[in-house]
Amino acid sequence: MNFKLYISFLLISSLLFSTRVFSQKYGMGALLDEKYYQDVPEAAQLMRSDYSNLPSFYSIKQYAPTPGNQGQTSTCTGWAVAYSARTIISAMQSNWTKKQINENTFSPSYIYNLIRPKEGCNVGTSLSDGLKILKEYGAIKTSQFGFDCDKIVSNEHHQIADKFKIKEYRQLVNRKTKDKISLIKKSLSENNPVVVAINCPDSFQDVEEVWQPDSSDYQNNFAGHAITIVSYNDKKENGAFEIMNSWGTDWGDEGFAWIKYTDFEQFCVWGGELIAMKEREQDNLFNGAISLNKLNGEKITLQLKDQYFSTKNSHKTGTRFQLKLTNNEPAYVYVISSDLSFKTTINFPFDNFTSPFLPYKENNVIIPGEQYAFQLDENDGITFFCVLYSSAPFDIKRFAKIVEYKRGTFLNRINSVIKEIGYNKTGQDFLIQTDNEITFSTNAQEKTILPIVVSIPHEKI
Repeated sequence: MNFKLYISFLLISSLLFSTRVFSQKYGMGALLDEKYYQDVPEAAQLMRSDYSNLPSFYSIKQYAPTPGNQGQTSTCTGWAVAYSARTIISAMQSNWTKKQINENTFSPSYIYNLIRPKEGCNVGTSLSDGLKILKEYGAIKTSQFGFDCDKIVSNEHHQIADKFKIKEYRQLVNRKTKDKISLIKKSLSENNPVVVAINCPDSFQDVEEVWQPDSSDYQNNFAGHAITIVSYNDKKENGAFEIMNSWGTDWGDEGFAWIKYTDFEQFCVWGGELIAMKEREQDNLFNGAISLNKLNGEKITLQLKDQYFSTKNSHKTGTRFQLKLTNNEPAYVYVISSDLSFKTTINFPFDNFTSPFLPYKENNVIIPGEQYAFQLDENDGITFFCVLYSSAPFDIKRFAKIVEYKRGTFLNRINSVIKEIGYNKTGQDFLIQTDNEITFSTNAQEKTILPIVVSIPHEKI
């Protein structure tokens, strides 16, 4: 290559690189690779009606602090998870004024400094790591830790942060999710903050009220940025989410902006929800209902039989049906089934990736799925289902395996295993049984399981 030509090439390349760097007015820092999120438990699929019967507008913005500014750092994960989402949770629980909210924000640096792979402020991190820290360690106020990438996290900081843990977090959406909008709307309507990682083109840096991506933005991948969703409005721009950013109040509309649903589907790479701890242990409840439904919608009649429930009539082989669970208070829910051989099958969670935690005030789950059904086999016998409502998670695979090796009836095996894994069993005197469903409401003490066993006799007819 000619020496002058080579120098010219270097100068042009340098200018292009400088222009690109100069155009980045704000820092970002969210890692987007799927490998960082593959172990996060996914929210269980609820009934379609749970997503369709939502208000057209919902907002938790009134609990958000004034947006802060991460500057040119790569700390957006800490800002989204701690400063924005965790502060919103405390503001909601305490009903703070705007002044109180701004005085009690949570530090982005406590979480960021724990999850960054090396020192400094300019290395990317994942939202999943930030949420994991929030669940396992908690958060600390900005007034106590500040925004400081050089600060070392001490044991004393951990002790302070401990009382600000969250109960749980779940993956709502990823790149492959078909209907991101409904899942996030449901979470927001239940007052759960949602943090998301987006492909972030340059056009996002110059938003005023509503983001208008450039036409070329839809064809490319960009660096990742973490933001917090605080509102949705089905009537704004034919549907849009309002997001809280970490680029100060000069960006967007005082630090907030709207992203149209259609653009959100395109640019959102991953999203997760935060579920708060109950403020008081005595507020924890088991509350819900169970029914067996034929595919025509008819509910199968149940009756109480000495500590468990049974269908009133024997059913013929080939009968197809579904199990419907309604859960109106946060609980970890598991379902196993068996027969007279006592070999067990785990029916819920649906797979190894699905979270057993159902956190909403209204959760309706169809097992094995709205598009599927159980079918009684061709042998005479009894099919058993056991629904386990728990105040804490446990290893359902181990539980089901121990049931197989116990002795006695299916119910006795269940009760024995609950004791063996170190949990207490809730009594069943509060269960209300009508002709077609079982309803319940009772306090959920620490490490307590409510087991509900339903048997279905069947025969060749």
